[in-house]
Amino acid sequence: MYAYHSVNKYNSQFWDQGRSQQCVCDRGFTGFDCSQRVCAYGDNPASACQEGSADDFQLVYMSTDKDDFFTLKMRDMFGGTYTTRPINAQKCTTAGPCNEVQYALMELPNFAVPEVEVDLLDLGLAAKEKAFLIHFRDVANAGKQNTLGCEQVTNPNVDGAAPKYKPVVACRVFHAGVPEWYNPDKTLKTFELNGKAVTQAKVLSPETLLHGLGAGAQDVLKEMKYKEFIPCSGRGTCNTDTGVCKCGAGAAGQGCRVSTIFS
Repeated sequence: MYAYHSVNKYNSQFWDQGRSQQCVCDRGFTGFDCSQRVCAYGDNPASACQEGSADDFQLVYMSTDKDDFFTLKMRDMFGGTYTTRPINAQKCTTAGPCNEVQYALMELPNFAVPEVEVDLLDLGLAAKEKAFLIHFRDVANAGKQNTLGCEQVTNPNVDGAAPKYKPVVACRVFHAGVPEWYNPDKTLKTFELNGKAVTQAKVLSPETLLHGLGAGAQDVLKEMKYKEFIPCSGRGTCNTDTGVCKCGAGAAGQGCRVSTIFS
């Protein structure tokens, strides 16, 4: 008992009376007391050339069985979290555009994903493995987004589960945008999916890899950075009372994402 009091006496400087606590805010609010509104985010196109700015690509890898379903969870710029309806993993079977996953993301509330492109990739995976490439191409989802969650239902038959469905065996999400493929020394990386080597050229389209630049494409790609994703697109000021941006000259619209004139 004496030792206990002694420790408290001589370590009182670790008491947390000087620390602050923070609220867990509802969507669209921020600050210690959630009194500030969040303004819309976007990219400032004047800060970098288009060829040097990368969109976010996310690779959804899964192991499936017959009639399996999965859901994707997204956290948007305002701090809201949304989960898609159950998606049939067997709906897309041929490499190319996959409308089933695309529509499920675009159906999320509050235009969390206004526009997205989804493709089923042919990566030479095992028969029961699949990989979907999700390209966030709308200005409302510029730059590197929060990593999607690929949810697996531990037990779809618990009381109250609705809808009930058979989940995929395994599901993982990886960022696969251009900047992800380069080591610090600018050499190309190779990803592995369940032991299968996957290269940049197999995942990203020729258009994304700037094939029009020919031999100089890799020099541009290895220097690419994600587009900015900042309040009011860095072209205005955020009114934290209303959550509305006051745009500067040359910008307009939600999050000052629309270019109007050049000053």
